[in-house]
Amino acid sequence: MVAKVPSADTDELGHFQIKHLWLGKFEVTAKKEDEGYPDTSSYFYSDSKIAPITLSLSHPSATDTILLGPKAGILVGTVADAVTGASLDPCVDFHRASDTNNFFSGTGIVNAKYHVLVPSDRDVIMKIWHEGYLPWYYPGANNKSEAKPLRLESGEERTLHIRLQPGNNASEAG
Repeated sequence: MVAKVPSADTDELGHFQIKHLWLGKFEVTAKKEDEGYPDTSSYFYSDSKIAPITLSLSHPSATDTILLGPKAGILVGTVADAVTGASLDPCVDFHRASDTNNFFSGTGIVNAKYHVLVPSDRDVIMKIWHEGYLPWYYPGANNKSEAKPLRLESGEERTLHIRLQPGNNASEAG
């Protein structure tokens, strides 16, 4: 059985109501990704500093103010084969440079033409990979030891056109 995380959209004044909640602790967050505000339910963006709301028999409802922010940095661009120029839909991994355990990380598949939110004001390591290609590390290396931290300010947008080199290096692809 799959459980759906309760959510609600705000009205024009920013008010919302989540109906039919059970008793327990909830971390309520907000996002507006199309304007650069990431989903802060992910520790990758929030530093796990979300104050929980507790519903109990004596307090079956609660009122809280949830603020958006801070804005993330925004990466836009394309990913393609370096030789043929063919578009590629690769995997991407971001993790905080200071986090050796990759606890504060985000991994997923991006489209060949991408728009990705990155935690602002933090150094992050960026890796792109696709089967049949060497991995790509920011700012353009194929070897993890040559990776440099990417840092974007709140609301800063940066364009990266990434070209993956054909090859196969399983030890680096991870």
